[in-house]
Amino acid sequence: MIGVLASVLQLIYAVFLVGVGALGLFYLQWELSTFYGLTTNDFQGKDGATLLNQFRFLKSIELTFGIFSLIYRRDILSGGLNCTIFLTGLALGAFARASSWVFDGTPHSSFLFYLFAEVIIFSVIWLNAKQALSTR
Repeated sequence: MIGVLASVLQLIYAVFLVGVGALGLFYLQWELSTFYGLTTNDFQGKDGATLLNQFRFLKSIELTFGIFSLIYRRDILSGGLNCTIFLTGLALGAFARASSWVFDGTPHSSFLFYLFAEVIIFSVIWLNAKQALSTR
């Protein structure tokens, strides 16, 4: 049972990363308007261009992590080295969200949902990997 749940959650998360990463990279306006009520015109001058540049860069990292998660799906689910990389990336992302909540204030409710989803996905994938490794 845990294997099926882990497989479904990992696939959903990977596809989500690819989708959100690609949207942010190629259609930045979607995320800016949806979560922040902003447009790219709200970012003026060198500081604005720098912030948008960094945001697009981070979206490319998110897209890359999603592609990695799809390509190495089998190894992630079997508890291999790529599972360790996946779980580390997932844990660091959740840690960043949680620490930002503490230091920067309460984010948009969707980001709180992502934080709790990431903790659940981490737990299920970790339990699945532990189970897969114990049967080897």
